[in-house]
Amino acid sequence: MWSCAPDNLKDNLMNFYRLLLHLYPSSFRAEYGEEMSAIFALELDRRRGLPARCGLWFSALAEIVLNAAMVHGEIARRDLFYSARSLLRSPGFTLTAILLVTIGIGANIAVFTLANFVLVRPMPFPQPDRLTKVWEKHPGYSRMELSPANYRDLNASNNSFAALAAYNGNSMSLVGQGEPQRIEGASVTANLFSVLESPVLFGRYFNQEDGRAGAPGTVVLSYPLWQTAFGGDREIVGKPVTLDNQSYTVVGVMPADFRFPTRETLFWTPFRFQESDYQDRDDNMLEGVGRLKPGVSLAQVRSELLLIAARLRKQYPKENESVDLSVFTLRDELSTESRLLLKGLCGAALCVLIIVCANLANLLLARSLARQRELSIRLSLGANRRNLLRHLLTESLLLGLAGGASATAVAIAALPLLSRLVPNGLPVQQVPPVDIPMLLFALGLTLITVVAFGIAPALQASRGAGLSGLRVGVRTGGAGRHGARSALVIAEVVASVVLLVSSGLLIRA
Repeated sequence: MWSCAPDNLKDNLMNFYRLLLHLYPSSFRAEYGEEMSAIFALELDRRRGLPARCGLWFSALAEIVLNAAMVHGEIARRDLFYSARSLLRSPGFTLTAILLVTIGIGANIAVFTLANFVLVRPMPFPQPDRLTKVWEKHPGYSRMELSPANYRDLNASNNSFAALAAYNGNSMSLVGQGEPQRIEGASVTANLFSVLESPVLFGRYFNQEDGRAGAPGTVVLSYPLWQTAFGGDREIVGKPVTLDNQSYTVVGVMPADFRFPTRETLFWTPFRFQESDYQDRDDNMLEGVGRLKPGVSLAQVRSELLLIAARLRKQYPKENESVDLSVFTLRDELSTESRLLLKGLCGAALCVLIIVCANLANLLLARSLARQRELSIRLSLGANRRNLLRHLLTESLLLGLAGGASATAVAIAALPLLSRLVPNGLPVQQVPPVDIPMLLFALGLTLITVVAFGIAPALQASRGAGLSGLRVGVRTGGAGRHGARSALVIAEVVASVVLLVSSGLLIRA
């Protein structure tokens, strides 16, 4: 606790003032710290009373914070200017280092952005963790489409799904809008869009009347089809279009970011089941998609589906013999081959980064050896060893930031090429977006690379600078330094071997 006695109050305020002086750089503090403390002590003696002294302390606090920021900014400006001038004097080294960082970090940004987009990022639907795919399970086939009869029974008897819909891909010829064209679409149950909870751009969803047997044909258009075939005409709702020589009335248009079940789907028409469609339980044609009720886990759904499948086998022993039911999240629908390919690419990108970082560290070590005489002369003329280290680290930071910026540009340019690896069955856009997480990843990877592989050469250079550097110049070396370079070469060779083996396996696969 503070004492209210005048002398104790002064001592407490002085202690806090000296603590605040640590906000200044050590060189500034060593030169001016004692003088500033003495001036503050004199000001305290002139102030009488607790309010006056506390007011002085708070004004000193504001002054120190502001001035310390200005001093640090001035030092940073000088370091950046000196480092940039030093790098510009060695354009070959500078361009080589930036190129290395661009290759290593650019490859990782592009590959990990793609992997995050496909493997981690939530699906573009409200509460995507509650969306699941439902399949029949037959001997030798872990995932088989549902038959309309089994879908109807499952829809009527489950207690885990808030709603269960079904769909099937199809293609039709669009006639009457210029040249006839074959376009991909999907036949869906009337409740599909409400299960996905994706709003229409304008118009409406299908309703139960649209799915009634004998009802007039209706269609919902995708945004790309609405733009290309109908010129973005908002009056298209309520007008007929011709698909496979049949008339369908447009009831709605979906937003530009809606893609289901695949990116190629351009329209949706409702199933209009008749009683005859439910006669054959071997007519496996429907892919089921359901939204779980709040609080229902995947394990609970699977347990219930096992009971429903057992009951259906008992009711239909001939048709449903050995038929089971299974459920997976939408993310689990991604094939094992696609997952392995993306993970392999991530491993290959990491190997490239290791090779690049080893080369970069070797390059910085070689530069530190070449500058040994310069650093030694600066030390002999009175330069602070800590300032030398800071200058060297600033050079590494500039190289890293320049390389990181160019690497981000390269990654953005490469993403459209890598987009071919985004599975077509995943209901997402084809090219991963350039977003804040991607830019933060690029910045973090750049800083980690600079700190991890720039600080060691800087420490080696600042420690090696001295009288020995003046005597032997660039010939100065040491077992430790050669050992570090040997370790980097070994790491580079190991990463290269792993990269070659991984590339061979990927090409073979």
